[in-house]
Amino acid sequence: MKTLIFTAQPSSKGFVHTLASQYNGTKNNTEIQSEIINLYDEEYHIPFLQFENIREIEASETVTKLQDKIADADELVFIFPLWWGSMPAILKNFFDNVFGAGFAFTYENGRPKGLLTGKTAKIITTYDSPSWRYWFTPFPIKKLIKTNILKFCGMKTTDFLDFKSIGKATTQDKNKILETITKLALK
Repeated sequence: MKTLIFTAQPSSKGFVHTLASQYNGTKNNTEIQSEIINLYDEEYHIPFLQFENIREIEASETVTKLQDKIADADELVFIFPLWWGSMPAILKNFFDNVFGAGFAFTYENGRPKGLLTGKTAKIITTYDSPSWRYWFTPFPIKKLIKTNILKFCGMKTTDFLDFKSIGKATTQDKNKILETITKLALK
């Protein structure tokens, strides 16, 4: 089994990276091959999607490299902060470029067919807002990423965790979160 962990956090000190390291370390301790891909690393830089004809998009070396890694993986884990109730633009750009037609999905008889079947996904989000904020407003990110992106591409999302009020979290709070991440990695 192989796991890819994608992070979308611009600050190298962001808690997202701590979560990714915990997940990665737990997987590697179980002899499951695991790798963290920080979308902000220059190695994985992808310019914003731009084209004149959507049927003539050529994948860059970086996109092809990421697609090869995804094709070889069994589990994808996405860890990112929520900004404005959604994913950071760099993660959306990743999906726009890497999860393109012909790789992640196709159309058969006018109907979409996911090409990433057999792969699972886990989504972990962090945000500074208190949890009550989302009692009164929709939480669209779950449907957007789980259904509109991953399910559309044939993947099954097994877990969706959101950690609230991270900016005010104590060391004890963060340790509890890390315990949760360890349990998630062992599932």
